[in-house]
Amino acid sequence: MIAIGIRGTRLTALGLLGLGLGGNARAQKSLPPPEPPADYTRGIVHSRRQEFGAAIGGLGTGSFTLLPDGTTTQATFGNPTGPPTGDLPGCFAAVWTRTGGPNAPRVNARVLALHSAYGLPTCVRLDYDGQSPQARLDFPDAIFPLTVTMQAFSPLVPYSLAKSAYPGGAFIFRLRNTSAAPVELSVALSCENLLHGQVGTLNSAPAPNAPAPPDKLGDNSVAPLASQLGYFGLTFTGVGADSGLALLTYPPRRDAVVTMTTWDARADRPGWWEEFARDGSVGAEPTGANSPNALPRRSAGVVAARLTLNAHGYVDLPFALTWRTPYAGLGNQPEMQPYSRLLFPDAASA
Repeated sequence: MIAIGIRGTRLTALGLLGLGLGGNARAQKSLPPPEPPADYTRGIVHSRRQEFGAAIGGLGTGSFTLLPDGTTTQATFGNPTGPPTGDLPGCFAAVWTRTGGPNAPRVNARVLALHSAYGLPTCVRLDYDGQSPQARLDFPDAIFPLTVTMQAFSPLVPYSLAKSAYPGGAFIFRLRNTSAAPVELSVALSCENLLHGQVGTLNSAPAPNAPAPPDKLGDNSVAPLASQLGYFGLTFTGVGADSGLALLTYPPRRDAVVTMTTWDARADRPGWWEEFARDGSVGAEPTGANSPNALPRRSAGVVAARLTLNAHGYVDLPFALTWRTPYAGLGNQPEMQPYSRLLFPDAASA
């Protein structure tokens, strides 16, 4: 059988003969060819969910997986690692744009994924190129006046354990204005507390067929990161006093406006979305554990950076998610701790 590639489709020799036979074949010829699930010559997956993706996380630190449809899943941060989580709907990125000026504004906000568990608007197309420890996602969605690319990765430096054991992942959003007019834009990165349920010891494996333990979130609090060296973000309290997560950004331009807030990942819809869809902001300061608005179920937070991009300009907006996992095993012997715990006293320092 002969395979011929035409504009990204695969047609057999028999299929080519069929294009000239009868009215049905002529009718089918007028339809656009189906998009192939993957470009195997370049290793790119087109607008499909697959079972496996790129694991983001340093050596021995745990990780989460970014799938080809933009879904975050399979977080394994326990020490020792227990079963990975399922999909984490509260972990996603979104882009907002506004063009046209104050008299005739055109506003769009989309989740950078093919599906949203909260019913939020999503991208129609997604091109995924990923091999651990990195993944690149391109969003060729014509609704944006931008080209949008997200690169997620963890450092991996040959022969250097210290430089390859960062407990976290970086997200670089490259946005290029393809129009001849300025574009207001905002990038938001949301994350839920990935440490939920991650407790246990080497000697306490669950019995076969035992029910899953309930989520354990420590004091379930999220607080603003102490501003230092230009970083802005949130810290999540984990299980145990010395564990937690940090979600942060480092705006490359002084005119960038950073907003952040907390929300409950088990809500029907993120409470900050309407404001983000309207003007690219995500709301007020985060609430703490002692606030009357403290999160009751599964703590989540979102950080957004907003700026204006001149005609044909581009910008790289960096974000990071870092963690310090609880240590449980072998009688708390310091020499048996994950190496990343010896390098970084808390999640934000990573």
